[in-house]
Amino acid sequence: MMDEDIPLPANIVSRIELPQIDDSRVSLTPEQVAAAAVAMREIEPRYEILVWLGACAGLRAGEALSLTRACVSWEEDLLYIQEQRQSGKAAPLKTKASYATLPVDHLLIE
Repeated sequence: MMDEDIPLPANIVSRIELPQIDDSRVSLTPEQVAAAAVAMREIEPRYEILVWLGACAGLRAGEALSLTRACVSWEEDLLYIQEQRQSGKAAPLKTKASYATLPVDHLLIE
């Protein structure tokens, strides 16, 4: 643009047209979640809990993989989200809002 003496806009990327993103979400029924958990158990039993943590607590994989026994309040049915896993290593959460204490159903704690 500078070579052709075209004035630069304040935001040079404002003219770039972005593709439309499908922002729809998919909700699974309890039966579908249970089926996914069973399928995960058949592949790798210890990862079954990832399905339940995602469905019942809304955790992303990195958050779920970082949970330790110390991050679970067994008596109060709470999960403390304090870090995440990235490339197999502990990493800080991206924002202060990501640090959370989540009340969860006792079924998940069991």
